Amino acid sequence: MTKQRTGLFILVLIMAGAIVSCDTSGLTDAVDDFKVVIGLDPINTTSTVLLTDANSGELVNASVSVDFAGQNGSDIIDIYSDPVDSDEVGDGILNFGIDNSVTPSEDSPAKVTLNLEADGYVGTSKTVSITSLGSNEFSVKLIKESSKPQGVTSATNTEGSTDDSGTVENSFTAEVSGSTNDGGSAAIEVESGTRFKDTDGNVLTGQLTSEVSYFDPNEASALSAIPTDLTDENGNPITVLGGSLTSIKDANGHVAATVEASAKSTGAAGSFKQRYTLPEGQLKGGTTPYEAGDKIGLFVLYGDYTGNNFERVLQEDDEGNLFVEFVLSKMPHIALLKDLSAQYCTSIVSIKRSGNEGNVNIEVFAKGFFSQTTIKSGETNGAMVVPRSLETRFRAWAANSPVVTITKSNVCTNPLGTIELPAPSAPVINATVNVSLKCQNPDEGVSVTDIPGASVIYRKSDAPEGSTWYVATNLSWEFDEANQELSGGSFNVQDVEQGTTYTFQISYDGNTYAREVTISGTSVDYTETIEEDICG
Repeated sequence: MTKQRTGLFILVLIMAGAIVSCDTSGLTDAVDDFKVVIGLDPINTTSTVLLTDANSGELVNASVSVDFAGQNGSDIIDIYSDPVDSDEVGDGILNFGIDNSVTPSEDSPAKVTLNLEADGYVGTSKTVSITSLGSNEFSVKLIKESSKPQGVTSATNTEGSTDDSGTVENSFTAEVSGSTNDGGSAAIEVESGTRFKDTDGNVLTGQLTSEVSYFDPNEASALSAIPTDLTDENGNPITVLGGSLTSIKDANGHVAATVEASAKSTGAAGSFKQRYTLPEGQLKGGTTPYEAGDKIGLFVLYGDYTGNNFERVLQEDDEGNLFVEFVLSKMPHIALLKDLSAQYCTSIVSIKRSGNEGNVNIEVFAKGFFSQTTIKSGETNGAMVVPRSLETRFRAWAANSPVVTITKSNVCTNPLGTIELPAPSAPVINATVNVSLKCQNPDEGVSVTDIPGASVIYRKSDAPEGSTWYVATNLSWEFDEANQELSGGSFNVQDVEQGTTYTFQISYDGNTYAREVTISGTSVDYTETIEEDICG
């Protein structure tokens, strides 16, 4: 993608000698030494989003296209401070800035919705809430279609087919049950006479392949991977009673987006029915069992990332199972069944660091509920919204300590207390890493005054697959005025083991440079060779 660069151009004319009216050799030398440096404005608020595979935990090694939407989607800028409405990353690291006219805070966060697409991965829509100036960090999980995480089950049906006009000839269903065998399931039902079209208006014809995936609300790994926000339209948390992904496509690769009745249809044809069976033991508001006649909600996110909310009444089948049905005229991409009676409170999570100075990750899970946060370096408390009445599991870990798990009921009335982290598994230090920059062509230098919005992530080079990547702090760049080039930069890393080799990844403007570096002490130096067009 070609970027329009509107940064200030600084023209540096280096004269080898005086120019006299009759001798033009000085002018010739000056032209030869003419150098252009791009002056980039500072960006007050930047964000780094790590895109990870929901099953392996590794950075997504695929080309991911990103559309920026939501409240502050129009305020996104690139490193040149140019407005952008989309981006593409190939290394699992997304960096972007917020226009300097926006000042985010805890009381007035900047909210950006990221609509993410990648071949072989489930389309995902997640909102990040930016609450402070400076650098902010987030992570988003993407589901690989061929390798879904635990708690996400799938079923494929190829029984559906149409005639030449695209009319479904015989009714068909596709159903999948949850992984915990508690009766929870999701199904679709398509009547004969129905016709599907894709987003371009093409009618699906021939054999139809239907796939339904079910997110088990009793599995934390399934809830954490749901490819949309676990909040309502006002940003409040929701409790999920089940969720599904649905797709129908034909042999030509057309994917159903809309549903209609064909000219040949009769009766219920022309509608798409989504059916959910509630898992056994689900409690309304976390307190009383559900019964037939109770209302529950459904949030539907369509393939164009617009959404709708519905309410329906639970029914009971002949075997005593509680179920609900929704008839839709637009194909759902993601659908979430919601507990309309769920209540929440704010719980203070306190940690005893035991020598762990870096960020501490916190996850909260209860049946149908999942959230996560980070307690930043130097802090010992964090506020988290939790469901009332339900048994709730807290998991906490730092870079060099194992996961601590605490399970407690009724946290809203029975405070959690302090989570004590184990001491680091090996002696750790904090270090400043100094990186010198050089260009692949030794006659060139890095011809920008700054790299705003860049990021550095790191972890042990021999870390097991799925280990957490950490974002370095206090990243700054140094411009060499004498040579008119960016000479390097520095950043801080915390809780690293001296004598151990770490992998550092510098990322900016869609480019990533990885380097293995041994932590020799509290000050570490290494050199990175830049190959991009910022050299000159």
